[in-house]
Amino acid sequence: MKIIPSVVCYIEGREGFLFLKRNHSPDLGKFVPPGGKIEKGEDPVSCVRREIREETGLILGKVKYVGTAIHYGEKEEWIVFIFYSDTFGGKIVSGGEGTLYWIKKDNIYSLDMPPGDKYLLPYIFSDIPFFATFWYNEKEELIEKNIEVV
Repeated sequence: MKIIPSVVCYIEGREGFLFLKRNHSPDLGKFVPPGGKIEKGEDPVSCVRREIREETGLILGKVKYVGTAIHYGEKEEWIVFIFYSDTFGGKIVSGGEGTLYWIKKDNIYSLDMPPGDKYLLPYIFSDIPFFATFWYNEKEELIEKNIEVV
């Protein structure tokens, strides 16, 4: 099984939270927080800063680690380090991953998101650190989940 370490960042600004509507797999057409794969020799904090700059044009100030999610699929295992930031500079510039949208907090739950993401939102929004594990079948349908407060 291929293990893919990655990061995402929930960025909160005056207009809400920044989401990316993905234009390719995985999660084609879904709304996700910006992020990406950790490169060899890179730590998660450096990665989240680099990925956010590449995907959004924003330069993050202070970032806060909020939790980790492991997604077990049939062929891949994604380990996702999840961050939050409300301090950033720069100008929004869409990268090649999809279209960026500012979404009001109250509207996030109605977004078409990857299956496990909505289960994490209450922890992210309430500043409760967590460790989550999600299992998917061969059709990439969520079949089991476990979220622990740490």
